[in-house]
This record gives sequence, C-alpha cells and structure tokens, in this order.
Amino acid sequence: MDRERPVTQDRAGKKEEWREIITNMDPLGRALYLALLSTGCRIGAMLSVRVEDLDLEADPARIHLRPSYTKAGLGDRTVFLTGEAEEHIRSYLDWRKGKKKSDGTDLDTDRLFPIARSTAERKLHNAIERSSLDIRKDKETGIREIHTHSTRKFFRSNCGLGEALTKASVTSGPTSRSWRHGRRPRRVPKPWRQRCACCRLPPVSIARRKTRRTCANC
Repeated sequence: MDRERPVTQDRAGKKEEWREIITNMDPLGRALYLALLSTGCRIGAMLSVRVEDLDLEADPARIHLRPSYTKAGLGDRTVFLTGEAEEHIRSYLDWRKGKKKSDGTDLDTDRLFPIARSTAERKLHNAIERSSLDIRKDKETGIREIHTHSTRKFFRSNCGLGEALTKASVTSGPTSRSWRHGRRPRRVPKPWRQRCACCRLPPVSIARRKTRRTCANC
C-alpha cells in the first residue's frame, strides 16, 4: 500500500447527502459541520477555536484561526461563515447554555466546540446511520467514504455553499463569490482605460470602443 495516500478512500459528498446528514444531528453537530463545510477548516483546527475567536457581528461572520490551531502552525488566518452556518452557530450557543456533556462537565465553555475529535466523528457516524443514505464503507478500513475530512473536499469543490443545506434558501451571509473567501476578484480594465497596443499612448487617446485597442493614430 502506498503510505503517501490516505488509508480510507473518501469523497466530498453531494449537497443532498450532507443536507440529510446534518438534519439528523443535534444543534452542536449541525453548527460544527456547517462551519466545517463553509470554511474548509480541518476538524482539529475547528475544535480548537475559542468563542472569542468568533465574530458573528461582522459581515460576513468570521472565525479567526490562531497559528496554534493550524496544522503547520504558521500565521493567522480568517475564514468566513455562510449565513446558514452563522444562524446555526447562534442557535447552538443559546441551546448549550446550562447543558452538560456526558462526563458531567459544562458544555458552555470558552471553547466554541468543547468536544474531542472522536466525539465529532461519532456524531457524523450516528447521523449517517440515522439517515436513509446508503454510504459505502472502505473495504480495507471499514470507514465510510464520507467522514470528517470529506468536509474539506466538499469546500474545495463547492467553495461557499451557495445553496442552503438545511432549508430552501440562504437569506444572508456569504455566497460563492471569491472575495468572500479572502480572495479579491481580478479586476479587468475597461477597454478605454488601456494603453494603445501599438504606440502605447495614454488612455485618453484611445477610442472608446470595446472592439478597438488602438488609438486614432494607429
């Protein structure tokens, strides 16, 4: 077996599959996996996030990732949440007040998602079991082909969750536009602001015609 390849052959999963999976989760699971799907964060980084790193008042809502949260441990990074993820995180933060985990410790702590990775993985596994989906398991490992790492693949292939996973539409928050994920769109200069392709005269000398890139002299 090639050690450089992942042991379990996974896939990103379709929107319809994730929609059914998430609707079979509790408020914590919904908030966690919508945050993962809309940001592309690794599960370890997201479970390290503190409430103070979350900014729900910004537009769009965002999470500040400290260097200690990331796998490489390099530089600060900001990731953005969809309106749907923001809504479920707000509901989850209200829901967890006064609640305790199975070990008796408080759920309402300074960490946004105060659970272990194994618990997060179990939430996904149980949601798949409760759903009507027939998601195959890897023949060698017995792990389903949709698991926690699939959220990163889903983000890369959908980049933005333009379509809501838990309801018909998204009324607020970021869409799939690239600038909402930290990348500014490439600005294409207007034809009349370009310099002449031949004599390189200033833009004012170029005819204001989209089909023409040369000045009147050329």
